[in-house]
Amino acid sequence: MEKIQQIVEEILENNGLELVDFSLRQQQNRSSVKILADTPQGNVSLDQIADVTRKINDSEEFYAELPEDFRLEVSSPGLNYPLKKAKDFKRHLNKTIRLKFNDEGTTQTLTGELAEVTEKEITLAGKFGQKMIGFDDIVSGKIEIKFK
Repeated sequence: MEKIQQIVEEILENNGLELVDFSLRQQQNRSSVKILADTPQGNVSLDQIADVTRKINDSEEFYAELPEDFRLEVSSPGLNYPLKKAKDFKRHLNKTIRLKFNDEGTTQTLTGELAEVTEKEITLAGKFGQKMIGFDDIVSGKIEIKFK
């Protein structure tokens, strides 16, 4: 699985995309490879997804690592995909997010603008002021969709 993921990451990086999530599952007699990809800015297009899907399909190295019968699914993370890693949060800098986090033994929820992201913490800004939250304390994060 690690070799397949490395092949995919290389193809994505060569096309200006990042690997968000990767899974390889065996279902009955068929394997399933699921790849979530995005740009560093969080604005991957359908054309970019189609292009890297073709490039992955054309990769002999990729096929050599898999059984003959498998399903390949390449897509973007979508709006409901949970923010997990620093890279996920960086893609959504200055956007409104809903964040669940542990704060002194209780789970809190805040909605605010993602003001800053470092390797260790994020800064959320809103009516509550600014709140720095370490990644170790984050339970879940999601993009908040605004309708006008």
